[in-house]
Amino acid sequence: MKGWKSLIILLTAFLLLQAIVTPSPCQEIVRKGGLQGKIPEYYISLGTEESPEEQLLIKVNIWGHVSKPGQYMVPSTTDLVSLISFAGGPTENAKLRDIRIVRSNSETQEVLHVNLEKYIDTADYDLVPILMPGDTVIVPGNFRYLVSRTVGFIFQFINVVYIYSLIFPQR
Repeated sequence: MKGWKSLIILLTAFLLLQAIVTPSPCQEIVRKGGLQGKIPEYYISLGTEESPEEQLLIKVNIWGHVSKPGQYMVPSTTDLVSLISFAGGPTENAKLRDIRIVRSNSETQEVLHVNLEKYIDTADYDLVPILMPGDTVIVPGNFRYLVSRTVGFIFQFINVVYIYSLIFPQR
């Protein structure tokens, strides 16, 4: 019986550690007051032989449920839909109803919430924001993703209990 008490304490500690919700990088940036003193960067592309015109490029980030998250150099006129397309499109677990854009510069910090499902339903281009230098786009996971993560955690927990019962059999 003593072994089961230690197992329960161990598993409770494990569950508590797993249940603690750590802030997303987006929340962390906003809570710390933005990226003080960091000036967004612009770049000039001189073009190529096929497309010789010059373009003003900006650096933006995209995280979360897209095929190729990362940092991109995009034309200064790039909108949110284009950036998601550059990143390979949303994954099947993407929650397009609540995409966040973290916009920080030396004067202001804000988090924009964008509903791309509404844009897809209405084709109203006014719902799609143009990106600014230094923007970070976060595409969160949908409910199905949350459920699959939870079920996976439960199976891991059951495996720990099963292995413990094999190592320390009850008499």
